[in-house]
Amino acid sequence: TMSVIICFLLMYSFGLGGYLFAQESTQGNILLNCNHEEDWMFMMGRLGCGITIMLALAMMMLPCRENFLELIDIILMHFARQEQPMMTVGEQTSLLPSSSSPSRQILRSVTKSS
Repeated sequence: TMSVIICFLLMYSFGLGGYLFAQESTQGNILLNCNHEEDWMFMMGRLGCGITIMLALAMMMLPCRENFLELIDIILMHFARQEQPMMTVGEQTSLLPSSSSPSRQILRSVTKSS
């Protein structure tokens, strides 16, 4: 927790220093405080942020994809269990899909064909 406090104080001091430097000309949107046409460093910073977000988006989508596929498997298993006769408590009690689940088989067949 001490590192969080130190980071907060450091960021707060930079923000307060920036505000005290340009008091009345400070705007609510930080992007409007800079001259876009003449400041090439500002454009490089915007470009760097854009590239970082574009490259990180793929890594953020992997957990979403995995969870979406698991949700599809759970729904398919639920409907498949409704069509089958009732099972006793020892038989097939797993709620989570296995690696051979229907949506993963469909995904494998689509990726193999392309």
